Amino acid sequence: MKKLYSPDSSRVVVGSLLPNLKKMALPLMVALLSAGSALSQDFADHLVISEVSGGGGNPDAPYNSDYIELYNPTSADISINDWSVQYSPADGTSWSATPLTGTVKSKGYFLIKLYTGNGLADLPHFDLQGGTSIASLRGKVVLVNTTTPVEGANPEGAHIIDKVGWGQTGTAATGFEGMPAPTSNTTSVLERKAFATSTAESMGPNGEDVNQGNGYDSNNNNQDFVITGTPSPQYSGSPTESPTVASAGEELAGAGLPKSFVLSAVFPNPVQAEGTIKFGLPKASAVQFMLYSAAGAKVQEKKLGTFAAGYHEVKAFSVTENKLAPGAYILRLTSNSGTVSERVVITR
Repeated sequence: MKKLYSPDSSRVVVGSLLPNLKKMALPLMVALLSAGSALSQDFADHLVISEVSGGGGNPDAPYNSDYIELYNPTSADISINDWSVQYSPADGTSWSATPLTGTVKSKGYFLIKLYTGNGLADLPHFDLQGGTSIASLRGKVVLVNTTTPVEGANPEGAHIIDKVGWGQTGTAATGFEGMPAPTSNTTSVLERKAFATSTAESMGPNGEDVNQGNGYDSNNNNQDFVITGTPSPQYSGSPTESPTVASAGEELAGAGLPKSFVLSAVFPNPVQAEGTIKFGLPKASAVQFMLYSAAGAKVQEKKLGTFAAGYHEVKAFSVTENKLAPGAYILRLTSNSGTVSERVVITR
């Protein structure tokens, strides 16, 4: 299957999938957004948790240390000074923080070595060491842009850069994006996919996606991660990786006009001052913009104007002019060709 990669986009949603969002509560809208990822290509525009292993300390584990791997899918290096990775048991409400320092190169990796016990081998390389012990079967990890421990079973907020919960059986994970990822085991690892179509096999040794990065992010852990039987921890000295395919915009442009109403980018995301959107129309249409809070309240609505068929870039909103509070929002566009939506985070 030919894959579309959008380096400046975190979501491309087909409008016809969401024809009646006006009548739906926000939680259902979020669920539909995640469900649509099988027909779209969603790539993170921020640092992500790319691999988690809790096998350290088990005699059958391939390595004797737990670890968390980070991946930078963006086009710029990212400083993680005064950031942290934090772990909590599957149903826990308190979190153990490991402070971070350093820089993750564009398309590069960063490896955090954690609890060390029994196992077949030492980790050959790592960038930073901590002592937190991670459960192999089920648990949850957050990447935070502070070193202050988060609180609660499923923490939210602009300071949460990424989050993954795994374990759907037994005491299932209570912190996650969308749905928890599958239950792991002592010999396997939780690995973020390269594409929506990636599988455990394609992400494994000699798989077609193994060197394509780990940037797929539909905001649904169950869709974004696979359990792979061959851990392959990568660190800052590992080769950089990025999808070697064309951008979604290039693919669509090469095929002529968009075949459906698409939202190809919201940037920057998170937004601190002004939010700009890129979208494509299969035919001329008036376009309306709406912004919903995480609680489902409509906080802004306006007509963007009438646009010709093709691709357009428009400043959609101003954080200061509209007095928008920091937090997570759902941005929605409607046209004669349907509805497209995207999650956006606002910071100050």
